[in-house]
Amino acid sequence: MKFVARYIRNAYFCVNILLVIALLVGCSTASLTQNNVSEGEDQQGQKQENSSPQGVEEGITIIDHAQREVFFQSSPKRIVSLLPGDMEIIDALGGEIIGRPSVRGEGQELPERLASAIQVGSPHEVDFEKILSLKPDLVIGHAGLNMKDVGTAEYLGLNMLLTNSNSYEKIIQVIDMYGQLLERTTEAKALIQSIEDRKEALQQGSARQEVKVLMVYGTVDTFMAALPTSLAGNLLEQVGGKNIASDLAGLEQYPDYAHLSMERVIEANPEVIYFITHGDPQAVKEKFETELKSNPAWHKVKALEKDQLIFLPHELFGSNPGLKVIEAMEFLKESLDRAGE
Repeated sequence: MKFVARYIRNAYFCVNILLVIALLVGCSTASLTQNNVSEGEDQQGQKQENSSPQGVEEGITIIDHAQREVFFQSSPKRIVSLLPGDMEIIDALGGEIIGRPSVRGEGQELPERLASAIQVGSPHEVDFEKILSLKPDLVIGHAGLNMKDVGTAEYLGLNMLLTNSNSYEKIIQVIDMYGQLLERTTEAKALIQSIEDRKEALQQGSARQEVKVLMVYGTVDTFMAALPTSLAGNLLEQVGGKNIASDLAGLEQYPDYAHLSMERVIEANPEVIYFITHGDPQAVKEKFETELKSNPAWHKVKALEKDQLIFLPHELFGSNPGLKVIEAMEFLKESLDRAGE
């Protein structure tokens, strides 16, 4: 009996030992399995973090002249422009213009691919109904005039980009910006280089005394003096003209223009008067000619004595000339050279 009892005790002991070993192995296996699962989840998480979802593009972000960040999922294909100069830049870069500014007044004829685009108004009067019907990827407006229209454009689901090409430098920036947006950077650089080369050639030559200039900006309602901060004033400085209105204060509503003071005109006695028409060019010319006849003080000005009242071409100075900015500068330089002879 003692032997049997001892055998049973030994058997229980062995069973207990086996149970403990089994438990330890089980826990170890579970822990190892859990660790493997955790490592797998971590690796999967890292893979997800390090890879972008398929089919999602990074997109293009442009900061426009109203200091707005405008995002495009991809380069825009269908483009509406309210600005003639921007329209021609887009066209030169190979972009598709489906909506263009409404034609008013005189100006050169458009090529067929632009003439056939739908007219959608102007920066002053935007026809959103027409624009929406065209389903554009991009609508180009004026930073000063169309900021008020951004809310409407966003409500309608339109992506609006605002520019303000009021200087030579800004026009060059716009060409570069559209090159990036349309993914045509090589073409944009070529256009810029061509303009810069012609500008350099224009500015070369013997130095001579500056010609004093008055630049008048006229509508059928009012006449103003263009300041150096205006596009025409900036281009005048680029070619070496002296703006007699450079130190005048800008108007509150039109900060790039000043009140046209007859007293100041007579005092400065400009050698050339450039006239920029806005709206209906012929009607504005007739209005200014009436002003000249009714005010004898004008006839004391050297520019009129020398027959140097020059109405600037509307297609170059009526609005932002875009790529024709160099033609506008060449026009000014040639007329200044003739006046200075």
